[in-house]
Amino acid sequence: MRITRLKLVNFKNLADFEMHFADSLATVLVGPNGTGKSNILEALVVIFRDLDLGNSPSIAYEMEYECRGSSISIDADPARERQLINIRVNGRRLSADRFSRKGGGDYLPGFVFGYYSGPSNRMEQHFEQHQQRFSAELLSGVDQP
Repeated sequence: MRITRLKLVNFKNLADFEMHFADSLATVLVGPNGTGKSNILEALVVIFRDLDLGNSPSIAYEMEYECRGSSISIDADPARERQLINIRVNGRRLSADRFSRKGGGDYLPGFVFGYYSGPSNRMEQHFEQHQQRFSAELLSGVDQP
């Protein structure tokens, strides 16, 4: 999976923020404290959490990425009255239910990894639902990949 573009409408200190990612295996965010580096990582965690769980979007964003040979484009805005999320895979519309892990998750990454330097638990809250699902599956005997 490789993110190519991320636009955040208004997330913490990132307003009308757009970032194009280089065509490389890794991206490093460097800058002074308070410029939004951690907020970019947190926004990505929130975005992929909502997509994976099939939740309505929590934040407004546009994102483009490649995953398993497919090109994915997402336009999400929780403030819209209709069509909170528009998803296109290889140019074709796909419903949010089909896109989510519940629908197979074929266009979602298997793992999302971000490294956050410094003492903080600000990301932990975003993984609570995943931890609960994982625990329930373990207790019910579901094999983990």
